[in-house]
Amino acid sequence: MSLRAEIAADLCAGTSNCVEELPEVFEIGPDGLARVKIKNPTDVDLRRGAEVCPVQAISLIDISTGARIYP
Repeated sequence: MSLRAEIAADLCAGTSNCVEELPEVFEIGPDGLARVKIKNPTDVDLRRGAEVCPVQAISLIDISTGARIYP
């Protein structure tokens, strides 16, 4: 299953936990909030990055169906 990550800016607290877990996918933007660096990463366990977010601002979406997988 191919996934994409989406970050809800209104929920993000800028803790950078996701960046520390997956720096190849996430970064902190100039606004101090997390953002996705690459839209459809391959061979990356996006769930690891999403699960470390203390405010569940990261959603994982199944690319083929559009269904939300997490949270």
